[in-house]
Amino acid sequence: MPRLRTLNITEGGLEALSAETARQQKKYLQELLADGNLDCISIFRLSPEGEIGQLLEHGLNRPGDGNPEKMARWFTELVDRHGSPVATNSAKTRSGFRRKDRKLVEAFNGSVEVREIRDPADVAGFLKVAVNIVAASYQQSIGVGVKDDASWKSVSRIHASNGSFRGYLLEAAGEPIAYIVGPLVDGTFTLLATSFLPQYGRLAPGTYLLRRVIERLQDEGVRWIDYGIGDYSYKELYGTWRREDASMNFYASSPKARAARLLNSLANTANRFLQSSGLLKRLKHIRRLVIDRLRKT
Repeated sequence: MPRLRTLNITEGGLEALSAETARQQKKYLQELLADGNLDCISIFRLSPEGEIGQLLEHGLNRPGDGNPEKMARWFTELVDRHGSPVATNSAKTRSGFRRKDRKLVEAFNGSVEVREIRDPADVAGFLKVAVNIVAASYQQSIGVGVKDDASWKSVSRIHASNGSFRGYLLEAAGEPIAYIVGPLVDGTFTLLATSFLPQYGRLAPGTYLLRRVIERLQDEGVRWIDYGIGDYSYKELYGTWRREDASMNFYASSPKARAARLLNSLANTANRFLQSSGLLKRLKHIRRLVIDRLRKT
Protein backbone atom coordinates (compact mmCIF):
# COMPACT_ATOMS: atom_id res chain seq x y z
CA MET A 1 0.00 0.00 0.00
CA PRO A 2 1.16 3.57 -0.61
CA ARG A 3 1.90 5.55 2.52
CA LEU A 4 -1.29 7.47 3.31
CA ARG A 5 -2.41 10.19 5.69
CA THR A 6 -5.11 8.14 7.40
CA LEU A 7 -7.65 8.72 10.12
CA ASN A 8 -8.37 5.42 11.89
CA ILE A 9 -11.73 5.26 13.68
CA THR A 10 -11.63 2.27 16.01
CA GLU A 11 -14.48 0.03 17.10
CA GLY A 12 -17.02 2.12 18.99
CA GLY A 13 -15.56 5.37 17.64
CA LEU A 14 -18.76 6.22 15.77
CA GLU A 15 -21.87 6.12 17.91
CA ALA A 16 -25.15 7.73 16.91
CA LEU A 17 -28.41 7.41 18.79
CA SER A 18 -30.45 9.27 16.19
CA ALA A 19 -30.67 9.46 12.41
CA GLU A 20 -29.92 13.19 12.54
CA THR A 21 -26.68 12.66 14.49
CA ALA A 22 -25.65 10.01 11.97
CA ARG A 23 -26.27 12.42 9.08
CA GLN A 24 -24.08 15.03 10.79
CA GLN A 25 -21.34 12.44 11.29
CA LYS A 26 -21.48 11.46 7.64
CA LYS A 27 -21.32 15.10 6.54
CA TYR A 28 -18.29 15.69 8.77
CA LEU A 29 -16.46 12.67 7.33
CA GLN A 30 -17.17 13.96 3.81
CA GLU A 31 -15.69 17.34 4.74
CA LEU A 32 -12.57 15.73 6.22
CA LEU A 33 -11.82 13.96 2.94
CA ALA A 34 -12.70 16.96 0.80
CA ASP A 35 -10.36 19.44 2.53
CA GLY A 36 -7.24 17.66 1.20
CA ASN A 37 -5.57 16.92 4.54
CA LEU A 38 -6.41 13.21 4.50
CA ASP A 39 -5.96 10.44 1.95
CA CYS A 40 -8.08 7.87 3.72
CA ILE A 41 -10.59 7.36 6.53
CA SER A 42 -10.60 3.79 7.86
CA ILE A 43 -13.50 2.67 10.05
CA PHE A 44 -13.13 -0.60 11.92
CA ARG A 45 -15.84 -3.04 13.02
CA LEU A 46 -18.90 -0.88 12.49
CA SER A 47 -22.20 -2.53 13.28
CA PRO A 48 -24.62 -2.33 10.32
CA GLU A 49 -27.50 -2.15 12.77
CA GLY A 50 -26.66 1.33 14.07
CA GLU A 51 -27.78 4.59 12.49
CA ILE A 52 -24.36 5.53 11.13
CA GLY A 53 -23.70 1.95 10.02
CA GLN A 54 -26.83 1.95 7.90
CA LEU A 55 -25.86 5.26 6.30
CA LEU A 56 -22.25 4.31 5.51
CA GLU A 57 -23.31 0.89 4.22
CA HIS A 58 -24.56 2.80 1.15
CA GLY A 59 -21.30 4.74 0.79
CA LEU A 60 -19.89 8.07 1.89
CA ASN A 61 -19.95 9.97 -1.39
CA ARG A 62 -21.33 7.32 -3.75
CA PRO A 63 -22.70 3.78 -3.43
CA GLY A 64 -20.06 1.22 -2.47
CA ASP A 65 -17.15 3.65 -2.21
CA GLY A 66 -16.15 2.30 1.20
CA ASN A 67 -15.73 -1.23 -0.22
CA PRO A 68 -16.94 -2.69 3.10
CA GLU A 69 -15.32 -5.91 4.30
CA LYS A 70 -17.80 -7.99 6.29
CA MET A 71 -16.62 -9.97 9.30
CA ALA A 72 -18.62 -12.41 11.39
CA ARG A 73 -19.17 -11.64 15.07
CA TRP A 74 -20.61 -14.22 17.46
CA PHE A 75 -22.45 -13.74 20.76
CA THR A 76 -23.88 -16.08 23.39
CA GLU A 77 -26.99 -15.14 25.33
CA LEU A 78 -26.23 -16.22 28.90
CA VAL A 79 -29.42 -15.22 30.70
CA ASP A 80 -32.81 -14.16 29.39
CA ARG A 81 -34.52 -10.85 30.12
CA HIS A 82 -35.77 -12.24 33.41
CA GLY A 83 -32.28 -13.24 34.56
CA SER A 84 -32.75 -16.99 34.10
CA PRO A 85 -29.81 -18.97 32.62
CA VAL A 86 -30.18 -19.87 28.95
CA ALA A 87 -29.28 -23.41 27.83
CA THR A 88 -27.19 -22.76 24.72
CA ASN A 89 -26.82 -26.39 23.58
CA SER A 90 -28.98 -29.50 23.36
CA ALA A 91 -29.17 -32.02 26.22
CA LYS A 92 -27.14 -34.49 24.16
CA THR A 93 -24.39 -31.92 23.52
CA ARG A 94 -24.29 -30.92 27.19
CA SER A 95 -23.94 -34.60 28.13
CA GLY A 96 -20.93 -34.81 25.80
CA PHE A 97 -19.44 -31.74 27.49
CA ARG A 98 -19.74 -33.41 30.91
CA ARG A 99 -17.90 -36.48 29.64
CA LYS A 100 -15.09 -34.30 28.30
CA ASP A 101 -14.94 -32.39 31.58
CA ARG A 102 -14.59 -35.61 33.57
CA LYS A 103 -11.82 -36.78 31.25
CA LEU A 104 -9.77 -33.64 31.91
CA VAL A 105 -10.35 -33.73 35.67
CA GLU A 106 -9.41 -37.43 35.85
CA ALA A 107 -6.22 -36.79 33.83
CA PHE A 108 -5.01 -34.55 36.67
CA ASN A 109 -6.38 -36.72 39.51
CA GLY A 110 -8.99 -34.13 40.37
CA SER A 111 -6.46 -31.31 40.90
CA VAL A 112 -8.18 -28.80 38.62
CA GLU A 113 -9.07 -25.24 39.60
CA VAL A 114 -10.32 -22.10 37.83
CA ARG A 115 -8.88 -18.88 39.25
CA GLU A 116 -10.56 -15.57 38.57
CA ILE A 117 -8.49 -12.37 38.52
CA ARG A 118 -10.08 -8.97 39.11
CA ASP A 119 -7.84 -7.16 41.59
CA PRO A 120 -5.61 -4.53 39.90
CA ALA A 121 -2.67 -5.79 41.97
CA ASP A 122 -2.96 -9.23 40.35
CA VAL A 123 -3.29 -8.11 36.72
CA ALA A 124 0.44 -7.89 35.92
CA GLY A 125 1.02 -11.43 37.19
CA PHE A 126 -1.92 -12.75 35.20
CA LEU A 127 -0.60 -11.16 31.99
CA LYS A 128 2.81 -12.77 32.49
CA VAL A 129 1.22 -16.20 32.83
CA ALA A 130 -0.96 -15.62 29.76
CA VAL A 131 2.08 -14.51 27.72
CA ASN A 132 3.88 -17.74 28.66
CA ILE A 133 0.90 -19.81 27.50
CA VAL A 134 0.77 -17.92 24.20
CA ALA A 135 4.52 -18.39 23.70
CA ALA A 136 4.02 -22.16 23.75
CA SER A 137 1.16 -22.10 21.23
CA TYR A 138 0.85 -21.41 17.52
CA GLN A 139 -0.76 -18.05 18.35
CA GLN A 140 2.59 -16.40 18.93
CA SER A 141 3.59 -17.20 15.34
CA ILE A 142 0.53 -15.42 13.93
CA GLY A 143 0.69 -12.47 16.32
CA VAL A 144 -2.48 -12.97 18.34
CA GLY A 145 -3.23 -13.43 22.04
CA VAL A 146 -1.95 -11.55 25.07
CA LYS A 147 1.34 -9.75 24.48
CA ASP A 148 3.99 -8.36 26.80
CA ASP A 149 3.61 -4.82 25.51
CA ALA A 150 2.47 -1.37 26.63
CA SER A 151 -0.91 -1.63 24.92
CA TRP A 152 -2.04 -4.78 26.75
CA LYS A 153 -0.71 -3.51 30.07
CA SER A 154 -2.39 -0.13 29.68
CA VAL A 155 -5.79 -1.46 28.59
CA SER A 156 -5.77 -4.11 31.32
CA ARG A 157 -4.84 -1.54 33.96
CA ILE A 158 -7.69 0.74 32.87
CA HIS A 159 -10.25 -2.07 32.98
CA ALA A 160 -8.96 -3.22 36.37
CA SER A 161 -9.22 0.29 37.83
CA ASN A 162 -12.81 0.48 36.54
CA GLY A 163 -13.65 -2.89 38.06
CA SER A 164 -14.38 -4.40 34.65
CA PHE A 165 -11.29 -6.61 34.21
CA ARG A 166 -11.90 -10.35 34.18
CA GLY A 167 -9.04 -12.84 33.85
CA TYR A 168 -9.57 -16.59 34.16
CA LEU A 169 -6.82 -19.19 34.59
CA LEU A 170 -7.31 -22.94 34.39
CA GLU A 171 -4.76 -24.56 36.70
CA ALA A 172 -4.20 -28.32 36.56
CA ALA A 173 -1.96 -29.91 39.19
CA GLY A 174 -0.85 -26.37 40.02
CA GLU A 175 0.17 -25.54 36.42
CA PRO A 176 -1.65 -22.81 34.43
CA ILE A 177 -2.70 -24.51 31.19
CA ALA A 178 -5.32 -22.13 29.72
CA TYR A 179 -6.54 -18.56 30.09
CA ILE A 180 -9.41 -16.30 29.04
CA VAL A 181 -9.36 -12.53 29.43
CA GLY A 182 -11.66 -9.62 28.69
CA PRO A 183 -13.72 -6.78 30.20
CA LEU A 184 -17.22 -7.01 31.63
CA VAL A 185 -19.11 -3.84 30.72
CA ASP A 186 -22.85 -3.12 30.74
CA GLY A 187 -23.85 -6.76 31.08
CA THR A 188 -21.57 -8.02 28.29
CA PHE A 189 -18.30 -9.91 28.72
CA THR A 190 -16.09 -9.30 25.68
CA LEU A 191 -13.58 -12.09 25.13
CA LEU A 192 -10.35 -10.38 24.08
CA ALA A 193 -8.03 -13.39 24.03
CA THR A 194 -7.81 -17.06 24.95
CA SER A 195 -5.24 -19.83 24.56
CA PHE A 196 -4.03 -23.11 26.07
CA LEU A 197 -0.87 -25.18 26.29
CA PRO A 198 -0.75 -27.37 23.16
CA GLN A 199 0.59 -30.45 24.94
CA TYR A 200 -2.81 -30.77 26.63
CA GLY A 201 -4.78 -30.20 23.45
CA ARG A 202 -6.38 -33.67 23.47
CA LEU A 203 -8.06 -32.74 26.78
CA ALA A 204 -9.54 -29.53 25.28
CA PRO A 205 -8.61 -27.27 28.23
CA GLY A 206 -9.69 -24.14 26.36
CA THR A 207 -13.31 -25.21 25.98
CA TYR A 208 -13.33 -26.66 29.52
CA LEU A 209 -12.36 -23.22 30.80
CA LEU A 210 -14.89 -21.49 28.54
CA ARG A 211 -17.72 -23.63 29.98
CA ARG A 212 -16.67 -22.72 33.53
CA VAL A 213 -16.55 -19.03 32.59
CA ILE A 214 -20.04 -19.27 31.06
CA GLU A 215 -21.34 -20.83 34.29
CA ARG A 216 -19.76 -18.12 36.44
CA LEU A 217 -21.06 -15.30 34.28
CA GLN A 218 -24.54 -16.82 34.34
CA ASP A 219 -24.38 -16.94 38.14
CA GLU A 220 -23.53 -13.22 38.09
CA GLY A 221 -26.50 -12.51 35.82
CA VAL A 222 -24.30 -11.35 32.92
CA ARG A 223 -26.43 -11.02 29.80
CA TRP A 224 -24.05 -11.72 26.90
CA ILE A 225 -20.64 -12.98 25.84
CA ASP A 226 -19.18 -11.17 22.84
CA TYR A 227 -16.58 -13.41 21.16
CA GLY A 228 -15.36 -10.69 18.81
CA ILE A 229 -14.53 -10.90 15.14
CA GLY A 230 -14.03 -14.16 13.27
CA ASP A 231 -15.72 -17.44 12.46
CA TYR A 232 -14.22 -20.20 14.60
CA SER A 233 -15.68 -23.60 15.41
CA TYR A 234 -15.91 -22.97 19.16
CA LYS A 235 -17.84 -19.75 18.54
CA GLU A 236 -20.30 -21.54 16.29
CA LEU A 237 -20.71 -24.27 18.93
CA TYR A 238 -21.41 -21.93 21.85
CA GLY A 239 -22.76 -18.88 20.04
CA THR A 240 -26.48 -18.16 19.87
CA TRP A 241 -26.41 -15.06 17.66
CA ARG A 242 -24.24 -14.07 14.71
CA ARG A 243 -24.01 -10.71 13.02
CA GLU A 244 -21.67 -9.22 10.45
CA ASP A 245 -19.67 -6.10 11.29
CA ALA A 246 -18.03 -4.10 8.53
CA SER A 247 -14.68 -2.37 8.15
CA MET A 248 -14.58 0.38 5.54
CA ASN A 249 -11.95 2.50 3.81
CA PHE A 250 -13.00 5.80 2.27
CA TYR A 251 -10.42 7.39 -0.02
CA ALA A 252 -9.78 10.95 -1.20
CA SER A 253 -8.98 11.89 -4.82
CA SER A 254 -5.17 12.13 -4.55
CA PRO A 255 -3.11 9.81 -6.80
CA LYS A 256 -1.86 7.81 -3.82
CA ALA A 257 -5.39 7.45 -2.50
CA ARG A 258 -6.71 6.25 -5.87
CA ALA A 259 -3.93 3.66 -6.11
CA ALA A 260 -4.69 2.46 -2.58
CA ARG A 261 -8.39 2.19 -3.41
CA LEU A 262 -7.60 -0.08 -6.36
CA LEU A 263 -5.27 -2.29 -4.29
CA ASN A 264 -7.82 -2.49 -1.48
CA SER A 265 -10.55 -3.52 -3.92
CA LEU A 266 -8.36 -6.27 -5.39
CA ALA A 267 -7.42 -7.56 -1.94
CA ASN A 268 -11.06 -7.68 -0.80
CA THR A 269 -12.09 -9.50 -3.97
CA ALA A 270 -9.38 -12.12 -3.42
CA ASN A 271 -10.36 -12.48 0.25
CA ARG A 272 -14.04 -12.98 -0.59
CA PHE A 273 -13.09 -15.68 -3.13
CA LEU A 274 -10.92 -17.50 -0.57
CA GLN A 275 -13.73 -17.40 1.98
CA SER A 276 -16.55 -18.47 -0.33
CA SER A 277 -14.49 -21.32 -1.82
CA GLY A 278 -13.44 -22.65 1.59
CA LEU A 279 -9.76 -22.21 0.71
CA LEU A 280 -9.16 -19.69 3.46
CA LYS A 281 -10.29 -22.11 6.17
CA ARG A 282 -8.12 -24.87 4.70
CA LEU A 283 -5.10 -22.58 4.43
CA LYS A 284 -5.48 -21.53 8.09
CA HIS A 285 -5.65 -25.18 9.10
CA ILE A 286 -2.51 -25.99 7.09
CA ARG A 287 -0.73 -22.98 8.59
CA ARG A 288 -1.51 -24.18 12.09
CA LEU A 289 -0.26 -27.70 11.35
CA VAL A 290 2.98 -26.36 9.87
CA ILE A 291 3.57 -24.03 12.84
CA ASP A 292 2.91 -26.82 15.35
CA ARG A 293 5.30 -29.13 13.50
CA LEU A 294 8.06 -26.51 13.33
CA ARG A 295 7.66 -25.71 17.02
CA LYS A 296 7.98 -29.38 17.98
CA THR A 297 11.17 -29.79 15.91
